[in-house]
Amino acid sequence: MAGSKTELRTELRALAVFRAFAAAGGSLRLTELAGATGMAKSSCFALVRALEREGYLYELSARDGYYPTGRLQAHVEAIAAHDPVVAAVRPELERLRDE
Repeated sequence: MAGSKTELRTELRALAVFRAFAAAGGSLRLTELAGATGMAKSSCFALVRALEREGYLYELSARDGYYPTGRLQAHVEAIAAHDPVVAAVRPELERLRDE
C-alpha cells in the first residue's frame, strides 16, 4: 500500500487527460495537454507515453499532437452494455413502448 497515493494520483491524472480531450474536441499538443490538466510538462509527457504504449493515445505528428484511440470507448461501451440500472428498468420500458 506504500505506493497507493501515487498510483491514485496517476490514475486521476489519466482521467484528466481524457477530460481535456473531451473539452478540446480535437487533438492536443503536449504543451496544451499539460496546461489543460495542470500537470508539469515532464509529468504529462511520461503519462502520455504510458497511455500511448497501452494503446489509448496516438501521436498524429510532432506538430499536431495526440489524440485518443477508440480503446477507451470500447471499454465504456462494454461497461454500459451491462449497466444494472438499465437492465432493471428495461422490461418496464419495453412494456411501455409496446402499449
